[in-house]
Amino acid sequence: MHRFAVSFLFVALSALALALSSCSTIPKVTDPSGVDVSVTQMTPGEISASYGFDTGDTGDNINPYLARTGYLTRQTLDFIVLQLKITAAVPAKVYLYRWSARGPSGNEVAALYSRDALRTQIDAWNQPGRGLQQANDTIRRSYLPSTTIEIGPGRRTYVLVFAGKHPMPLPATVVVDLSVNSGKGRSFLLTVNKIQ
Repeated sequence: MHRFAVSFLFVALSALALALSSCSTIPKVTDPSGVDVSVTQMTPGEISASYGFDTGDTGDNINPYLARTGYLTRQTLDFIVLQLKITAAVPAKVYLYRWSARGPSGNEVAALYSRDALRTQIDAWNQPGRGLQQANDTIRRSYLPSTTIEIGPGRRTYVLVFAGKHPMPLPATVVVDLSVNSGKGRSFLLTVNKIQ
């Protein structure tokens, strides 16, 4: 009798563990559309913690999201680095349809780099080698692939870089407008007082 109870308990616990592990968890979202989206500026500390400290002048671990600071060359660009976070409980299509970065006078001070434009800039700043390949891999894995993103349920995080001539006039006002599943547009307005 004791053996039967132990066997039954073992089978029941195994079935429960299997059932719980096979269920994919759908993230909780607050938006009625089933998709939460946020756009925030990344701090230099967040950028370095996530992607490394090296701007390419001193080592092999090149962080593509840090503008070249000019250890050996003069700094020519400033970067505003944003993070786009998407949490979807349903399949989602996110479309970025308008963006800008304007200085205090209202003039455009930075342009949103495409993935290829950022790769081209990083390639121009660095010599071919292991660090450059690692930087390009980082861009491939984390940078916004295009202005239209289709994802299944889950969480995704992408990096966006606005690049402008150094020194960039601040404060800058960054606007990112997007829609989710062809629904009502969402607008994100950020005031950038400091860049890395």
